[in-house]
Amino acid sequence: MVTKSKPIMVTGGAGFIGYQICEILAASNQQVVIFDLRPTKEMENIRAHRGDITNLYDLINCVKEYDVEGIISAAAILPPQDIVNPYKTFQVNVGGLANVLEITRIFDLKRLIFISTAGVYGKTYDLKPISENTPMHLEIYYERTKMMGEQLCKTYIEKYNLDVGIVRFPFVVIAASTIAHLSQRLPSLVMRPYLVMPPLLWVEGTIPA
Repeated sequence: MVTKSKPIMVTGGAGFIGYQICEILAASNQQVVIFDLRPTKEMENIRAHRGDITNLYDLINCVKEYDVEGIISAAAILPPQDIVNPYKTFQVNVGGLANVLEITRIFDLKRLIFISTAGVYGKTYDLKPISENTPMHLEIYYERTKMMGEQLCKTYIEKYNLDVGIVRFPFVVIAASTIAHLSQRLPSLVMRPYLVMPPLLWVEGTIPA
């Protein structure tokens, strides 16, 4: 008899990237709980829980109800809405992540993955590869909140020895007749260590120089 692993909670799981991650995990027979203010319909291996990431007790209730073993933090307010209500953006993007980190610490969860953005590097005007050592040029509020989130993660890693991964998703790529978002492919790459799968990355819709 095959025993299924405990569920992984995905905050912001009804959003674009969050739902892509949920589908990939569910397709690999991983139990998933979507934690969102507007959860989608449930399907095989995917449960939905309505909750507010800025409310610590909503997160506690979800972790307890589903016996969650790990969290993927994808909830965020994106541009251009980030500057419409900057206080709300801070509450969600930074305060919400602080809640998730605290839940991970309190319940001693197995792993947390924080979805950040490659936007923290700012605009680039050459074709040089970007590495983790590339200088950062934060330009918009959303990027600044993501960098604050990364610093929070690093603090919890150093002080509480949490298993936290930070993923910086890349940008939109527009081809001649199609709009392809590399972030549609990156969730599968990010989740492969969770699923014990070999690394794999492919890009579609390349643009000739």
